[in-house]
Amino acid sequence: MEDNIEVRFAGTITIYREICKCHLGRGVAMTITSRLALREITADTVRDICDLTTTKAQENFVAPNAVSIAEAYFCKEAWFRAIYCSDTPVGFVMLHQQPDKGEYFLWRFMIDQAHHGKGYGKEAMRLILDHVRTQPDATVLKLSCVPGEGSPEEFYIKLGFTFTGEIEDGEKIYTIALDYHGLPPIVPIA
Repeated sequence: MEDNIEVRFAGTITIYREICKCHLGRGVAMTITSRLALREITADTVRDICDLTTTKAQENFVAPNAVSIAEAYFCKEAWFRAIYCSDTPVGFVMLHQQPDKGEYFLWRFMIDQAHHGKGYGKEAMRLILDHVRTQPDATVLKLSCVPGEGSPEEFYIKLGFTFTGEIEDGEKIYTIALDYHGLPPIVPIA
């Protein structure tokens, strides 16, 4: 049986899961833990989050965090968080959530260029998926991306997102079912 408990401490959303269902040979139980946390952005942290940057090749694929945060303050459906590894901000995520319709869309997602290659993108996406799973009537998470050199398209495909066949404003629409689809649930380290 799996128990979910959502705990909020100083704006940090941490989802704990009892996961002792996956056995690795010899009866050893496996629990996956995360080095990352999704935290609210505050007056004390906003500059650090705005200072996070993408590579030059990615600049055309994601807006600067300052623009995203400004947009979020004028959109009641926006849910946004900084991605932290311990006390170090390493990324940013913003969702467009419409719980009354059961619709959840990954609006913005970025990992700072200094932290590429550390597995933070995949790990953060697991946290994001776990967050969305806790929302009313959530069955899928959608996103869009522009194809091209530097596009995150291949990253999302490797995570299990599939192209819907839809294209809006030149952006391909992808979706992932909110079952565990190859990304096991994780327990963030407190």
